[in-house]
This record gives sequence, structure tokens and C-alpha cells, in this order.
Amino acid sequence: MKSIKILVLILTFIVLSLASKAQLYFKNSSSSPVNVAYAMQSNAKGDESWSSYGWYSVDPYQTKSISSAVGLNPNVYWYAESQDGKYVWNGENRDGSVSFLVSSDAFSIKNASLEYVKDKNPGYTWKSFRQIKIGILKTKYTIEISD
Repeated sequence: MKSIKILVLILTFIVLSLASKAQLYFKNSSSSPVNVAYAMQSNAKGDESWSSYGWYSVDPYQTKSISSAVGLNPNVYWYAESQDGKYVWNGENRDGSVSFLVSSDAFSIKNASLEYVKDKNPGYTWKSFRQIKIGILKTKYTIEISD
């Protein structure tokens, strides 16, 4: 019985180690370069804040690793727009969408879902992000963007 408990602990540790290093990719199957952003919950124990990160440029027909530390987040949110302004991939009119703050320049915004952050940073804007459910056993997740 003791050896079964040890085996379960070892397997749990392996699964959690792999999941904590989950990678997020964006595949741009559109004909335009796109800028992408994502938002996820902090992995810190007891920290329930959401952070948003962007902008990552992905050329047409290319795949780019955006994050190598999605971690144990079963839900991650994303937003993308073509650099020519022709297309937007957002969460409007979609189940599970959430608005997060973004900046016009590269950004990493802690507490990106809270109004007081916007009040302190008038240059930030709200964008409606799409939800993806990664699941804790995935070590690689690719979001495909297409025209």
C-alpha cells in the first residue's frame, strides 16, 4: 500500500511539472500579420489576479511561441487583430468572453480585469478576449487565427 501512495505522489509530481511548463502558440493562417495578446491567472499560491500580455507579432502562415509558462491555468484568454486593421478576433458575442486591459505598446498588466488599474492608467483600453480551455494535462496549445 505504501508503494502505491509513493507511485501516486511521483506521478502527480510529474504531471504537475509538465503542466506548469505548458506552452501557448499562435498560428497565423491569415494573409496579414497579426498582433496577439493573452490573459491568464497568476500561478502564485493564493493569487487570483489576472494579467494580460501583448503585443506579439505573428507573420502570415507562421507559428510563434507566445508563452512557455501558461502553467496550471485551465482557462486562458486571447485577442488578436491584423496589423492592417482589417480583422479582429475577439470575444464579443461569445460565451465565456472577458474584458481585459491592453496598452497600445508592448505590455504586461497585472490585475488587468480590475477597474482601478484602468483609472490609474488612462492610456489602457478594454478589449473583449476569447476564452480557451487548455486543461491541465496539455503541454502545448496552439491557437489558429484565420481570415
